[in-house]
Amino acid sequence: MRPPVRGQLALALPAAVIANLRARCQLFGLSLDDLERILRKQDICCAVCRKRFTRRRQVQIDHDPATHTVRGLLCVACRAGLKLLGADPVVVRSAATYLEDHYP
Repeated sequence: MRPPVRGQLALALPAAVIANLRARCQLFGLSLDDLERILRKQDICCAVCRKRFTRRRQVQIDHDPATHTVRGLLCVACRAGLKLLGADPVVVRSAATYLEDHYP
């Protein structure tokens, strides 16, 4: 039987989302307490777009692929965007500058 979910995590996310996160947490050596701590630090929002996590905007654990160190929690769209840009800060900044220069 799975341990009960408590605290911020239980209040912030639907049970189905929490169940999905349990398995992912194990891959990165995170406990549910670790996950709750990160969620509180990020105000239950994506670290990039700052939109609140919901059943539809699901939590993704972002990590450094070389070290498997967890960097934070992102929504699916932001994690995909970073991955497509190679998670390279120089490229991401260049993309931001490009958008700012061409924003109407």
